[in-house]
Amino acid sequence: MITNGHVAAKIPCDTSNTSPLKILIGQAPNLKPAELEFVKPLSTPGKMCIYHVDIPSKAGGVVTDIAIQNPTTNEIKLPATSSVVIGVNEIAPLQSSSGGGNMTMG
Repeated sequence: MITNGHVAAKIPCDTSNTSPLKILIGQAPNLKPAELEFVKPLSTPGKMCIYHVDIPSKAGGVVTDIAIQNPTTNEIKLPATSSVVIGVNEIAPLQSSSGGGNMTMG
């Protein structure tokens, strides 16, 4: 599980600095939209905006998966400079309620 990291996304946005795209974090299938922080100095509202979120964004949250979602019914074409950067600073074993896990040591 990711215990410390960040996600930065350069994605299309409207003039009010809002993107229809969502960055989802959590443990699949229970992913939730991240609370993205708008990075004004690096954004061009109405075109492309940069957003940032620290992982974990909430204390006690388990993060093993990160995804980008288009929750609209409209197709969104990502311009050539679109990007999502995932930085992982620290990981920890995922606690399993069964006491086992699916990793083997060799």
